[in-house]
Amino acid sequence: MNYSHLYENKKRGTTEFPLEFYHLTQEHPRYQMTFHWHLDYELIYIREGHFSLTLDGRTYRLSAGDAAWIGEGLIHGGFPENCVYDCLVYDLHALTNNTPI
Repeated sequence: MNYSHLYENKKRGTTEFPLEFYHLTQEHPRYQMTFHWHLDYELIYIREGHFSLTLDGRTYRLSAGDAAWIGEGLIHGGFPENCVYDCLVYDLHALTNNTPI
């Protein structure tokens, strides 16, 4: 199948700091995580409530205190339930290439 229509092509952060942080509450316009994929890595942390994460065809129910790591190129989406959650999305290759570590 062709999933190119789900591709999220977005530059994260800046060249010096290639990551983006999202704090999502029910008021956030992207509270519902529609299915998408990108070449970045993503870390999702559930602060409150529950989050049903579908990752590469499997669904996981996350609760407060849980985290999920999403590798590059995986189709994912989620449905929050009275949830507050954070997402950190980053280009691992740019992050490691632009640091003196």
